[in-house]
Amino acid sequence: MKRIPAILAVISVVAMLFAAMPMTALAAGKGDYNGDGKLNTLDVRDMLKNELSGEHTQQQIFWGDYDVDNTITTADVRLMLTDLLDTVGTSAPDYAKPTDNDYWGENAVNVLGDSISFGVGTSNDKTTDGSSSSLYNTTGGIPERSYVSYVKKAVQAANGGKMNYGFTSAYTTAWPGVARSEEIHYWPIRSEKSDGTTAWVCDNNDDGNRLTSIGMTSTTAWSTISYRLRKAYVNEYKYFCVYYQCEPNGAYFCVADGNGGEVADIKGSKLYVATASKDGSSTTMRTEFYPLAGCKKDSNGSPEITICHDGREGQPVTITGIGYYKELPKANNADGYVTFNSFTRGGISLINLSDDVLDKATSADTFIMGLGFNDFNFNHVRVNKGEFKAKIDTLIRLCNEKGTQVIVNDYVWNNPVLSANWANSQASAHAIVKSELKRFARETGGVYVDQQAIWGDAIINAINNRQEIGANSSMTVGDNIHPNHAGHKMMAKAVVEAMGLTWTEDWT
Repeated sequence: MKRIPAILAVISVVAMLFAAMPMTALAAGKGDYNGDGKLNTLDVRDMLKNELSGEHTQQQIFWGDYDVDNTITTADVRLMLTDLLDTVGTSAPDYAKPTDNDYWGENAVNVLGDSISFGVGTSNDKTTDGSSSSLYNTTGGIPERSYVSYVKKAVQAANGGKMNYGFTSAYTTAWPGVARSEEIHYWPIRSEKSDGTTAWVCDNNDDGNRLTSIGMTSTTAWSTISYRLRKAYVNEYKYFCVYYQCEPNGAYFCVADGNGGEVADIKGSKLYVATASKDGSSTTMRTEFYPLAGCKKDSNGSPEITICHDGREGQPVTITGIGYYKELPKANNADGYVTFNSFTRGGISLINLSDDVLDKATSADTFIMGLGFNDFNFNHVRVNKGEFKAKIDTLIRLCNEKGTQVIVNDYVWNNPVLSANWANSQASAHAIVKSELKRFARETGGVYVDQQAIWGDAIINAINNRQEIGANSSMTVGDNIHPNHAGHKMMAKAVVEAMGLTWTEDWT
């Protein structure tokens, strides 16, 4: 017991040193032991003091159980103090460095995210069909206005323009019940079946084995689907590749040139790509690189990437993405190019993704983690059962094995305890997700970006209560969950700086 005064003295010194560093990351949430709406060293001091005396109120136990194990111990104090001292961390030492174990064979920056990373809420002035768009219901332009787009701009600028676009979803930007908008390619042109219905349909009934949990599928032999590169990008890219899903009962496809041949014909022999997996698994694969110059051109000179189902009737071909390249990747990154892959899609949860997807997503020089919100919001029972923690364990192992640099972009800002309508299990899941995201950064030597702390209490309270208040209403769309263009720029600045790159304020 003689150690108690000494311990309290140390904590008091720490409290004075960091009194000017209040952490709003978990304000009025786990860790706010004294209930003052802040997370700071006063909470650490009070928790340790009461821990040593064995006295806690029920509310203090609820807030002080930092690691969510239903007890308060010195482990809670240690974790809280660690977050206080090292929440922000240092920027990534080298956002893109050549590695020997890059799955796709190039220098890469990968993003794994949900609808916010995908750009929902970043609407352009007009949708592609010419109708008026609304900040409250329209998805936006991933290449131009989402936080991911600004990170891409920063990477491209830092690398002297040498950046390949990389993975682009085969299902262009859309959201249920609203107008569609486009990414780097236009909405696909799809063959029809004999009954007049489309032969290629959006397949979102996925088991978690697809990089973006979505794809365009056809079971109709000889049906085609075409993607046209947007005019603004025609002169930037020379090559492309096709991402497809290997299934136990797959078929074949080729990339057609529009003249009865194929882009990759060798002496008149078509190169069919088999989508049937040899071991019965379901996994995303990628074709070789094809020249865009060999594709058919539309009236505007834009190349059309046409994929033809050459398999037997009734067997599926599923296309999950297209990658666009300025130059072909070279061994040991000899060309100096970086490839930016955006594995993002609305509705994705970490606990629903297979380990195979996580392996591919983390096969990069820098991995940006943008998942967690949907996990606690829609899958809180599974989070409480430890499934989210298990997936974080997998990510930690993969990133450490590969030497992947980690940026955790935490925008899990809804604090369910502020709403009486949310169950206690959801509140617990929220705390678990926040804690595990921090652990992911901590145990990989990564950088943790707490968007809730950056945005501030006023905006977060508005989001939590589904309200818009004053000037803060300009930061989110009508559902007060998805940031609008201004909100995405705020998020992007933090991520770009966490990567050690230069932020440019006049980016539009």
